[in-house]
Amino acid sequence: MKAGRPIRNSALALAIAVFASAIAHAEELEDVAVVTKTGCHIFKSEIADTAMERSKGLMFRTRLAPDGGMLFDFGETRTVAMWMKNTFVPLDMIFIARDGAVVAVVENTVPQSTDIISPAPPAYSVLEVLAGTVDRINVEPGDRVEHRIFATQSTQDMENPTLGLPCLSQVSSS
Repeated sequence: MKAGRPIRNSALALAIAVFASAIAHAEELEDVAVVTKTGCHIFKSEIADTAMERSKGLMFRTRLAPDGGMLFDFGETRTVAMWMKNTFVPLDMIFIARDGAVVAVVENTVPQSTDIISPAPPAYSVLEVLAGTVDRINVEPGDRVEHRIFATQSTQDMENPTLGLPCLSQVSSS
């Protein structure tokens, strides 16, 4: 009977760690607005702004909320290469320039595929959302994405980080 206690304790510790991780991710969600001709669409998004976070991305997730997402911040404009290895949820990928302009979209990526996804235009960021979202809200190159990483330097210095981001300003004031 004593031999089972370490296993039970380990299982409990693992469950607590998974729960704590879920809480940490929930606290780190930020609003990301995608502005299309159909309106302003808000996604509660995790921000992947470190090499480790970007390399893991949405791997091993079995669900993604319809208004959920992950915003990859590369910190520079560059050729971006993504894949779906160990990603179990089909995704749409929105490739974004430094100024927040959508430069490319890739729809309905194939879960667990190791095919490289790399549209021609360089990007500063990528927003991954649930597959079907790009079609549902009609995202096209030239549309805008609003988030603090796309703000100008003068906006970043102000107390209100959504100032100068009209769609997000509406959300934060309501």
